Amino acid sequence: MNIEATNLVVVVMAALTLFLLTGRGGYLLLGGKADQAKREQYDEKKLSRVFALGTGVVTLELLALSLWREQMSIWGFYLFAAVTIGVLALVGKLVNTVCRKK
Repeated sequence: MNIEATNLVVVVMAALTLFLLTGRGGYLLLGGKADQAKREQYDEKKLSRVFALGTGVVTLELLALSLWREQMSIWGFYLFAAVTIGVLALVGKLVNTVCRKK
């Protein structure tokens, strides 16, 4: 992937993160045609912000990869993969605990 494409991905991810931080991304995350019972299980604002946390961390990782790609060793890429998997696990855990309505 060339540097321009990487920068485009970073910009798109940053825009998605900012949109999710506003708390209005629940419609996208739950599915546009989700039934009412599924929508009532989650707090859409919290859900949106939890996903914003995850996309924000991945966006910062992609930015670091694009800026320091030439200087980074293979261990940097392994670290990127490990942090991304950790973020996915954390977001999954938070969705099932923090975002559920009582």
